[in-house]
Amino acid sequence: MQPRVFRAAVAAAGLLCLPALMGAQPNLAQPVNPALLYWQGIGLLTEMTRNEVALLQGHRNGNHWDPENVRAILSHQKAALNRFAKAGVSTAPCDWGLTLEEGPFMPLPHLGKMQTLSNLALMKAALEFSESRPGKALDALEAVRRAARHVAEGDMIVTAITQYSMESDALALLAKHLLTLDEATRKELLTRETKLPPLHTMAQAISGERGFAAWAEQQATEVATLMMLQNSAQAAGATETGSTPPLPHTASGVDEHLFSTLTPELLNTWLAEMRSRYADAESALSLPWPQSQSAIKELQEKLKAGNPLVRTIFPSLQAARDTQARTETHLLMVKLALQHGAGLTAEIAAKATDSFAGQPLQFKSNPDGGYTLSSQQVVRGKPVALKVAGLKQN
Repeated sequence: MQPRVFRAAVAAAGLLCLPALMGAQPNLAQPVNPALLYWQGIGLLTEMTRNEVALLQGHRNGNHWDPENVRAILSHQKAALNRFAKAGVSTAPCDWGLTLEEGPFMPLPHLGKMQTLSNLALMKAALEFSESRPGKALDALEAVRRAARHVAEGDMIVTAITQYSMESDALALLAKHLLTLDEATRKELLTRETKLPPLHTMAQAISGERGFAAWAEQQATEVATLMMLQNSAQAAGATETGSTPPLPHTASGVDEHLFSTLTPELLNTWLAEMRSRYADAESALSLPWPQSQSAIKELQEKLKAGNPLVRTIFPSLQAARDTQARTETHLLMVKLALQHGAGLTAEIAAKATDSFAGQPLQFKSNPDGGYTLSSQQVVRGKPVALKVAGLKQN
């Protein structure tokens, strides 16, 4: 056998034996938990200068930005943004590993970092639009919208609010450049829209928070038990010998003195009320916006008069429900604009209704050739509106 042929045969035999030598190998095609990829992106974020932070915040606020400065900051954060985009297309369930046993005071360090990555991706989309690369711009926007839905996994009010904030920012940027897209691209976007997972609702979020009742039970039981032991020790004169048991460490925001007179019977009453209020909140937030208003108002009055645990834990339900309806209305407006483009009229817009009281959408032409779609509803002093910029502005 020729030496060259012999070496080739040995090499082939080695390759055939390689799997056996290496043992079982991981399935490289298996999708990765998106949360792990997002954390990689967070880890790859480079420290930003004060000017870069100001530029990022200014862009989010709609301020004028210099393309050269934007290119520089995006270049520094390229690796982080690549991870951000990769995480968005993962089909695996998103698990942030939230420590729910710590109750409403658990750390959520990913939320602020995800907002930063989202703002960077929006800045990238804006740059791509300005340099006539709509395909890349739309991919960056979709990455933000997928990340928004991933952020809401875990179902808490604060994560749902972050989700709606990211989604609304992406929709506003899309609306600014929507009329620059041709009809085929707009139709493609409508198709892609159907493949996006639905936004998490506030009812889902409050349902997730029902687990806080178990945390509250543990906190209250520990503190109340030792308070009773302490009171018993004081009554027996044990305090003179310094043998009073210390109180346990409680989570930030929990006043241990609330439990100084708590008995097992009273604790059970408090916890039963808490579980009942969570069920009421889930029911109220599940209702269409008009019907939810009276239910939420009635529940808020019950919460104000409720026990200390209930008053400590529950968020503002009205603000949460309004946030959901506002973003749902913005999404409806964007879909309407994608469907009709520059051909949208007041008559067509009026056939669509907002997610608040079901009022017809209002249409107003703008001097730049675009238009503004709005609802009659006002949320926190601001009208619910979406500006679709005309070609003159772009």
